Amino acid sequence: MYMLLIFQLIFYTVHVRTWNLYGYAESKIPDQVHIALGEKLSTISITWITQEATENSTVLYGTKLLNMKSTGYAKKFIDGGREQRSMYIHRVILTDLIANTIYNYKCGSLDGWSSVLQFHSLPSHPYWSPKLAVYGDMGEVDAFSLPELIHQVKDLNNYDMILHVGDFAYNMETDNGRVGDKFMQNIQPIASRIPYMTCVGNHEAAYNFSNYKARFTMPGGDGESQFYSFNVGPAHIVAFSSELYYFLFYGWTTLVRQFDWLVKDLQEANKPENRKLYPWIIVMGHRPMYCSNSFDPMHCDFVNNIIRTGFEISPKYQNNRYFMGLEDLFYENGVDLIIAGHEHSYERFWPVYNRTVSLRIFNVSYIM
Repeated sequence: MYMLLIFQLIFYTVHVRTWNLYGYAESKIPDQVHIALGEKLSTISITWITQEATENSTVLYGTKLLNMKSTGYAKKFIDGGREQRSMYIHRVILTDLIANTIYNYKCGSLDGWSSVLQFHSLPSHPYWSPKLAVYGDMGEVDAFSLPELIHQVKDLNNYDMILHVGDFAYNMETDNGRVGDKFMQNIQPIASRIPYMTCVGNHEAAYNFSNYKARFTMPGGDGESQFYSFNVGPAHIVAFSSELYYFLFYGWTTLVRQFDWLVKDLQEANKPENRKLYPWIIVMGHRPMYCSNSFDPMHCDFVNNIIRTGFEISPKYQNNRYFMGLEDLFYENGVDLIIAGHEHSYERFWPVYNRTVSLRIFNVSYIM
């Protein structure tokens, strides 16, 4: 009898509801608020979580007063850990925003509201230079750059968006998703104010990347934030999942869909009328195609980096043929810059193709 009681206390969570000073149940108050670009520059997605279901998912917003309202939906997410811990993830899309304007907003429902927050909508034309904060591989602890970034983002003029190129929290699924919760709380001071644009890394792989796919809301693409694209200023920015090349036990389907989507997206970006408006094509993915760290032979020493060359489908004594490699695709479509992470070090490369440095202006440059 005692053994059974101890087992239940260890492996089952007791839910205790608490209330704040305003009489709202803490479990129904919005938490981990973050924004991202929508499918048009005049749209913004706002995402947050509550621990319990709420009456609805609403954002009140306006340029001065909160005199406009938009509603969305919530979806129950169950973490794949032992506790099968659940939360409700809310999504609301704001449309027809006035370009280059500061908006005030709060999200929630009659069950509880967030504090009033702000974001700055982007210019609607391509003739401006966006300021991007770019990084990857940031944990819930030891995020040494985060305090300074929070300080800088208090002024909405300092940055226009964040590009986070994979690896969040270390790891989002840890402690049944609580480490992911803490990480999202840590970034809320920046992610609730400027668009927080992401791509998936290897540390998001648990349970088929479920925490990443559930928590973030990127525009278009596969609908699960693994691959998508958007335009900002004079740039067309493409995000893809390098991890689909390595976690093949989850299946090939999404990898094939991603490659087909990349082909179509880059072809569209290279139509003369589009390339004239958005001459820069920038790609971001977590793992690099090129690097020089001696401690990572999988990516930095092998001649045939699998993302770069793809999968070999013919014997070596014949003419080697590969499929779904990305270097040729990016080269042929005039990609200007690739941003990666994973190596926990900073490197910047000359334009390079097929492991050869070139000064030709249409080769690809790499930053990691």
